[in-house]
Amino acid sequence: MTIDQQPFVQVPMNRTAMKWGAIMGFAGIIVTLVFYFTTGKMDSKNPFQMILGFAIIIGGLIMCVKEQRDELQNGYISFGRALGVAMLTVLFSSIISGFFTYVFLKFGAPEILQNMVTEIEDKMREQGQSDEQIEMSISMMSKMMQPGIVTIMGVFMSALMSLVPALIIAAVMKKEQEAGF
Repeated sequence: MTIDQQPFVQVPMNRTAMKWGAIMGFAGIIVTLVFYFTTGKMDSKNPFQMILGFAIIIGGLIMCVKEQRDELQNGYISFGRALGVAMLTVLFSSIISGFFTYVFLKFGAPEILQNMVTEIEDKMREQGQSDEQIEMSISMMSKMMQPGIVTIMGVFMSALMSLVPALIIAAVMKKEQEAGF
């Protein structure tokens, strides 16, 4: 029986997802550190950094789904399974990135969050908002700009932003086994 004639096999996807999630997570950490040490900021609005981040996500998800399909499932994968392994990969990647973000903001560079608050305060002053409005906004923002909250929001946003690429990759890379096998 050749590999093409072997029946479809459902194999666990957590090893593949963990492997590619770790690769994506650590690649993202490296990009973040390179930009931080070269610019002195953690600026998620930098277009080059954004493009590089999306390239890591898309490349990692493609490689993950391809490995799951071609090496572990005899060349076949359903849309749901492809989406599942992609999103599980994003989860692992987000956990690694989230852990790094927490440690970095709490111990490595805690001034980053304060600098963000200060930048927002300056913009509010430029817009002509009253001291009372600024104080109220900064008070609320300071409560939200804690390493733990920023980390949780980052993990959630990462999963949300990765959903569309994961859906597209799953749709493009699915390969259903024909009936009769």
